[in-house]
Amino acid sequence: MISKTAIKPIRVRIQEKRKQIAAQSNVISELIQIQGQCRKELDILLEEERLEKRSFSLLINNSKQTEQQTSVLLADTSK
Repeated sequence: MISKTAIKPIRVRIQEKRKQIAAQSNVISELIQIQGQCRKELDILLEEERLEKRSFSLLINNSKQTEQQTSVLLADTSK
């Protein structure tokens, strides 16, 4: 039979390992939360970029339409 004095160090090591595992689990949970936040921020940035590209495209189209309208007006006034 194993003596109580021999079991105590084993119990202490098991408790230490449990604490390490709990600490590692907490770190992993925090990293998962941070990853989720980063994904949300990335999604927001990608949406902002998409909207900026769309706005730029609309500005270019508007500029082309204005240029065409100006050309038509100039042609009409020169008649």
